[in-house]
Amino acid sequence: MSNEKDFKPLPGIDEYLEATGDGSPVACPELQDIEQAIKNETGLSGEAARSILVLFFQEIRTAMLQGKVVDLRMFGKWYISSPKVSGNKRYIFPKFEARKSLLKRMSDGD
Repeated sequence: MSNEKDFKPLPGIDEYLEATGDGSPVACPELQDIEQAIKNETGLSGEAARSILVLFFQEIRTAMLQGKVVDLRMFGKWYISSPKVSGNKRYIFPKFEARKSLLKRMSDGD
């Protein structure tokens, strides 16, 4: 088993998660909440918790870019909707479709 110091995400994933297309930072305090929850539930270090979170979203992104649908039962699914090609650029539209059970839990406040 590898040491958490050996963890290296695939090239470009940090930049992808940290910036939008125009280079401005992405503000998502909820990710810090998720990282903290991982730390609290598992006892892992902050670096290890962040690595898990990065890998999770990296795997979703990679699968979507391969044309796959990522489906988490009782949560939702991510997929690419209608890729478009304009000139020499390919534009993709990532989508998330929440499951009814997730929406119900959110509306019930659970």
